[in-house]
Amino acid sequence: MRAAVLLCLPVAALVACGSSSTPSGGAGAATSQSSSASGPTSSDTSTTTSSAAAAVTVGTGSTSNAGTVLVDARGHTLYRFTPEANGQVACTGGCPSTWPPLTVPAGAQPQAQGSLSGKLATVQRPDGTMQATYNGWPLYTYAADSGAGTANGQGVGGKWFAVTPDQAAAGM
Repeated sequence: MRAAVLLCLPVAALVACGSSSTPSGGAGAATSQSSSASGPTSSDTSTTTSSAAAAVTVGTGSTSNAGTVLVDARGHTLYRFTPEANGQVACTGGCPSTWPPLTVPAGAQPQAQGSLSGKLATVQRPDGTMQATYNGWPLYTYAADSGAGTANGQGVGGKWFAVTPDQAAAGM
């Protein structure tokens, strides 16, 4: 009986550790940088590493308190921080633990899922990671949002606001 259990463990470990061709880690990780995003394949906003640079997708969603807003691949509302009106990252130190930045793998650009009237690009954060921007505004999620369709960060401190598709450009 003991030998059977020992033989089973390596097999279970191999099954649980199997590989996949889908990159893991990036928000809305996709295996292409094409402008027509194929949709989300991952569920967090950390930086992705893979042989092909993965894309991060940004689309639109609806919330009851902020209306139509930009969302990440998981449907989570994306926010802007008003002190970043000049396009420079100001959410540093402990700030990103509450307001996680929408990061993009080095060499990749954020992709629109659907059509957006504004411009998606990136900005380098002080730690060297690349962060997605919309019309020059660095994009963030909010740790207190419970999931898609929530915008609990709307108006926090009078400085955090959900980004709308018609968001004016940051005053660069």
